[in-house]
Amino acid sequence: MKDLQRAELEAGERCDEFNSDADHLTVIGGIEGMNTIITGIAAQVAAIQAAEDAQQHDYGEVSNEKELAKEEMAKQVIKYALRGKVKAEQLGLDEIATALDHPKTYIFKADDVLAATRANDMKNLMNANKGPGGVLTNIIAGNITTMGDAIQAFVDLRNRPINIIKEKKADGTDLIQPEIDLLKGFIQQEIELLHSYLDDTDDANLVNQFELKSRAILLGRRHNIVLAHLVRDEDGGAITDGRLECERNGKFVLGNTFNDKYEIERIMSGPAYFNASAEGRISVRRAITVEKGKMVEVTIRMVRG
Repeated sequence: MKDLQRAELEAGERCDEFNSDADHLTVIGGIEGMNTIITGIAAQVAAIQAAEDAQQHDYGEVSNEKELAKEEMAKQVIKYALRGKVKAEQLGLDEIATALDHPKTYIFKADDVLAATRANDMKNLMNANKGPGGVLTNIIAGNITTMGDAIQAFVDLRNRPINIIKEKKADGTDLIQPEIDLLKGFIQQEIELLHSYLDDTDDANLVNQFELKSRAILLGRRHNIVLAHLVRDEDGGAITDGRLECERNGKFVLGNTFNDKYEIERIMSGPAYFNASAEGRISVRRAITVEKGKMVEVTIRMVRG
């Protein structure tokens, strides 16, 4: 949902709340045609919220599956690269040894395209020098196949979220604007009736109140953010190589090697569970209440595993 659409939804929610007030209904409920408008605003707000829910489905299952495949790709390639590196060092083949001398993060923490490229380059180097004919006699054809299968599994998953996003647009994104247009139409009708019936009465202040609530307010900020600080329990130092995941939608963020900040945004408001993990630390599952239009900031202390 775009920022303006979100602001218009929030305006509709405020109008619906105004119309649900018993004191307001005493004044406006008897206006001819008003009940149809009140019902229409409530229905449109609900329809937009449902469309937003469909859009906010963040394809967590696919994202998690892809991440696991990426991790497996890194694991398999580096496992055999370590063997090849040692053999190359023993033979004094410094160029090959250097090319194979990388940690798993060299692949796993790279962006998806670069990760596959790095994995393929290392696999191809080992394939060109594998035993029994090549110098890396501790690398065999079966190892190359294992690496190739892991790489292909990741590549097959890499583009799946794009396809699912296209399918979901029909359920969520593409439905939002027409529903908002209908909502704005009902709101405009209510404004016109309120002016017509209340401008010259003691309840004229209700017209101004409703018009204020109906205005879409763009605050220029991101919405529904959780900012977690992952720190070591023993000294409060920053954990820079961790991972934070929202269970509700599968969104996750990895450490950036610079600070303890792990930020996830665009999460549906309400209670949600978040999982924090880091190498050498006991994982933490934390319940956090996500607030609409706000940043919720928490500190998660992690003990040694």
